[in-house]
Order: sequence, then structure tokens, then C-alpha cells
Amino acid sequence: MSPPWIAVSGIDGAGKTTLLDWLRRDLLPGATVHKKTDRNDAARVARHHPVFPLRGRADVAYGWGTLFDYLAHARRVEHDPGDGAVLLDRWSLCVAAWCGQVLGVGPAADDLLQTMRRPDLTLFLECRPALARARLEGRGTPKPDEDLGILEAFAAGYEAVLARPGVGPLVRIVEGDEESVRQAAAKALADHGLVAR
Repeated sequence: MSPPWIAVSGIDGAGKTTLLDWLRRDLLPGATVHKKTDRNDAARVARHHPVFPLRGRADVAYGWGTLFDYLAHARRVEHDPGDGAVLLDRWSLCVAAWCGQVLGVGPAADDLLQTMRRPDLTLFLECRPALARARLEGRGTPKPDEDLGILEAFAAGYEAVLARPGVGPLVRIVEGDEESVRQAAAKALADHGLVAR
């Protein structure tokens, strides 16, 4: 059996990085975490634009730029995933929710995202936008795209994407303390045969 691919999705502040760090350290030692941290040119311009989020054509252009940039990231991961389990900090669901719903790229983005490798399991971390915003504020100054209104739009985008058929193997993990989220994630991986019970 080839090493599993596991995606962790959710809005900013939902706890993705915290869960991924625990999965790599305690549940899947030797796993490689892939997180897109670089910014494309459109994202760099948008983050420093005085009226972020951009609106209209600029938003759509930013969406397409972000989409293609993420597809390039996905190809790099698919080409060199690492030797063990693959842990993905965001993947196609995140891009569909952000580009397709928030930035208005729409269903056309879905066709391109279907070309990405599907994870063996996606863990979706449910989190109220207000709680996510409070967590982000606790880390320091939130970025312009971590505004409560944008987090609410992102959460709505996720719900729209998750309501579609054919999302793939997915487990929704309700917000809670770190230990309850860890237990839910471990159970989900075991239930899908990705780790031993």
C-alpha cells in the first residue's frame, strides 16, 4: 500500500497547522507536511492594496492568479511528495472555496481542480469565523484577508463546496479543544484504514 495522502482543510484560524504538527509528530512520524507559503504576484499586490479585498474584475483576476499558482504548487507536491505519508495543509477544497466562492472564479475553477490528485482523506475543521478571528488576533496582527467578513465568506464558500457531490472521502471535525480535535482526527484516520487502531 502506498503512503496515504491526508488533507487538512478549514478557514484561517481553524487549527490546521496545530493538527498537522500533531499528526506528523505523534500519529504519522516521518510524514511530510506540504504547505504553500509563498505568495504569487497577484496575492502580493492584493495584500497591500488599500481596499482589500479587491472587487469586480480585479477580484476575478486575483482568483485566477491564485488558482493557477496553487495548481503549480500541487504539481510540485505530486512530483516530489516525500517518502512517507503526505500531509497537506489545504488542498483542492480550500482553493475551490477561496477562488470559486470568495473571489468569484466559480465553477470553471472546479474543472481545473479535478486535475489535482485526490487525497485519501480530507479532514475538514469546522470553526466559527468569530472564533477563528479571535485565534488569529491572539497570534498577533491579523492580515487583511483574515478580516471577519472575509472569514465568513470563506466559511460560506467551504459550505457551498462541501454540499457538492463527489467531494471525496471527508470527515468533518467539529470545533473543540485540541485534545478532542486530535481524538476525532485519529479516529477518522483509523476508520479509513490509514493508521492502525
